[in-house]
Amino acid sequence: MHLPNIRQRLLKQRKFRQLLLALIGVSFFLGILVVSVEKEVGNIKTISEGLWWASTTITAVGYGDYAPVTGPGRVIGVALQVMGVVMFGLLIAIISTSMNRSQEEYFWKKLFKRLDELEKEVQKMHKKTDYMVKENGERE
Repeated sequence: MHLPNIRQRLLKQRKFRQLLLALIGVSFFLGILVVSVEKEVGNIKTISEGLWWASTTITAVGYGDYAPVTGPGRVIGVALQVMGVVMFGLLIAIISTSMNRSQEEYFWKKLFKRLDELEKEVQKMHKKTDYMVKENGERE
C-alpha cells in the first residue's frame, strides 16, 4: 500500500473529485457573497479578505482576524462552518474507505499468491504419489 497508489485511486473516484470541487466552490461563492453583505458595516471589505475568511471558516481554523458582524453575514458563516464539517467528514470517510480497500486488495493478492503456491505443491505431491502408486502396482 503506497501513498501514490492511494492518491491515484482517490483522484479516479468521481465522488471524491466532486466533493473536493464542491468544497472549493462553496468556499469561493460564500467568500465572495459575504463581502457584499459585510462591505458597508463589517471588516470584510475586499474579495481577498472574504476568500481568506471563507477558507479559515470552512476548515474550522477561524483565526478571528475577519468575522462577519451582520445577521446575514453570520448566517453565511454558520452555513460555511456546517458545510465545512460535513464535507471534510465525507472526504475523510472516502479517504479511509479507499485506504481500507487498498489494504484489503493487498492482503487478498497475498492470500491468492499463497494459495497458488500451495496448489502447485499439491500438484507436485499428486504427481509423485501417482508415480509411486503406478510403480508399486507394476511390481506385484
